[in-house]
Amino acid sequence: MEAHWIWWLAAVVLVIAEISSGTFYLIAIAFGLAVAGIVAYVGVAWNGQAAVAAVLCSASVAGIVRVL
Repeated sequence: MEAHWIWWLAAVVLVIAEISSGTFYLIAIAFGLAVAGIVAYVGVAWNGQAAVAAVLCSASVAGIVRVL
């Protein structure tokens, strides 16, 4: 299985978990994972994919904490 499918599958799993939990944190993390899947689809190496996922997940969760 290619890396972009793994990122997108993880994002979908988190969106499904988000629907049952009712918070915004999992959807923020799923956003970061989905963008990492796009980066993987483009052909960026694993280190770049993980860095994009880490930065976007952290930034989106921090944004939610700041708003709430």
